[in-house]
Amino acid sequence: MLTGELVAARLKGAANGSNLTGDLAYHPAAPPTEAATPAGVPPDEPPAQIRGVLTLDHLSLGALASLALGPAQPAKPGQMWSDLKFSPALASPPSTDVSLSIAALDITSDLPARDASIRLKIGPGVVALDDMTMRAAGGAVSGRATFRRDGANAALSGRIAVDSVTVDRPGLSAKVTGVMDFADTGQSSNGLIAGLAGTGHIQLTSAQLPHLDPDALSRVVDKAQAAGFEIENVDINRLLAAEMDRRPMLIADATAPAAISAGVLRVGPFEGRRPSGAAKVQADLDLRSLALDIRADIAEGQAPKFWSGAPPAISVALNGRIGALSRTIDTANLANGLEAQAIARETERIAAFEADIRERAAFNRRLKASRFLRQRELEQEAFAADQVRLKSEVERRRVEEDALKVSEEEKAEAARKADDARKAEEEARKASPPAPLPPIAPPPPFSPIAAPTDIAPAAMQPPPKRPQLLDPTANGIY
Repeated sequence: MLTGELVAARLKGAANGSNLTGDLAYHPAAPPTEAATPAGVPPDEPPAQIRGVLTLDHLSLGALASLALGPAQPAKPGQMWSDLKFSPALASPPSTDVSLSIAALDITSDLPARDASIRLKIGPGVVALDDMTMRAAGGAVSGRATFRRDGANAALSGRIAVDSVTVDRPGLSAKVTGVMDFADTGQSSNGLIAGLAGTGHIQLTSAQLPHLDPDALSRVVDKAQAAGFEIENVDINRLLAAEMDRRPMLIADATAPAAISAGVLRVGPFEGRRPSGAAKVQADLDLRSLALDIRADIAEGQAPKFWSGAPPAISVALNGRIGALSRTIDTANLANGLEAQAIARETERIAAFEADIRERAAFNRRLKASRFLRQRELEQEAFAADQVRLKSEVERRRVEEDALKVSEEEKAEAARKADDARKAEEEARKASPPAPLPPIAPPPPFSPIAAPTDIAPAAMQPPPKRPQLLDPTANGIY
């Protein structure tokens, strides 16, 4: 029976396709003692049988897990993890406590790490990977993982922490910092991942989602308010897709809770940066297929005119592998809201048009009534003026007739007086003796001399004066 220590110094060799160097020491297991352990005090862990330090240039995390779970089993086509049960665990391995330094460690097939340091512990039914540290994706990764075997069942528990790990894929870019505690049991790799559960938190820094401009909703809603926009002739989905392609969504630096349930890691919500409104982002990572599902809910801060219900909002889903996400935009609620808004706007326009028609009709009625009343006033004023003119004309004619009558009376009186004077003169002439006739002178001798030219013609008597008529306007009658 070996009772001393066996030391292997400056080892050089190969293991699992990787070159290794280091020092190992083997200590035989101490015989069990019958010393009683005080109640409530756990028994001391026996010293490891194999201790030492190993340096490897390349190793995979799956190779270390196979120490507890057995060799990797083949998976079905289209699956990442095998449904076949784990191989039996090592029957009675020697207890081991070895520090591993690994230059290149494959965490997954497409996620390499470097400068890894792991403390490997192996005991009856237990394989522990303690004090893990490494550099990966521009950041640091640390944690621990413990595998336990109980027959066909395997149990996994541990903790993982990442610090400033860079994710730079076509569908997502960010720096990730966070901590997750996890645990699970299963009989196969797929079953172990499918039942994984845990809690923690994740912080995102400088995160952005390409082709997901949150202000695209505001621009589409603004376009829908313009005159001539016909919702029935516009493909809202295509319009939104074109607007979202203009810029990425910038996610505010923040820490959000994270949880693992049934093999799905759920993170969020995070806030998207935008000047108005809200944008919330949540993500689910299915660890069974590494399919990523990002959901972004974008909403306006306030509803536009004629909008009914909650402000305009859309939902965008990014699905697929991290490097090949496909975008799906749910615009059903937005399209329904825009259609309802268009109906309300048209109803308002028709109502305003009808009100304008009624107002114009009322104005025309008032205008016609005003014109009719004004015409009536003018007619009444004209009638009154005609009445005044007719009355003045009648008065003028009356005055003229009176003046004419007075003039005729005066003329008749003057004629009567002239006739009386003539009669009196004739009577006086008849009463007086006739005057003697003058002697007749002899005619002058005939002489051829021209008739005298200095004989003045007899003076003409002026015509008798007509009686003057009275002016009816002289006294201001007219």
